Amino acid sequence: MPRARGASTMTEPGTARGVAAATESRRTGDARMFTLTRAAAKQIRSAAASGDMEELALRVAATRTGDGGIDYRMGFDEIGAGDKVFSTNGIDVVIAAGDQALLDAAVLDYVEIEAGDRRFIFLNPGDPHYRPPVE
Repeated sequence: MPRARGASTMTEPGTARGVAAATESRRTGDARMFTLTRAAAKQIRSAAASGDMEELALRVAATRTGDGGIDYRMGFDEIGAGDKVFSTNGIDVVIAAGDQALLDAAVLDYVEIEAGDRRFIFLNPGDPHYRPPVE
């Protein structure tokens, strides 16, 4: 799975622009659960199709780092025992029981960081390195 370090980006800490205002989600459990924006869902569908992974769910994982931040990972995977499974913006998402608290209220987005440089970013108010997006 790709790794991400820091509060908000998959590849570098920082703020994000263009966060989608709303996400459609079918949620189970806590109303503050992890969500995807429409832009992230579109890119994930594209990646799944190009990699012939359409039958697999998106697994999102998180671990606490030594400085208290959160390290993010994601990739296509099968559903395992004890996983939380839900759909957000048409994407089936799987989160292991031990990662749920770290991803509570987090949002995965796909944004243009600079002209021509689009990346997945994690917006997670539970991460001490998180900085809210600047429009």
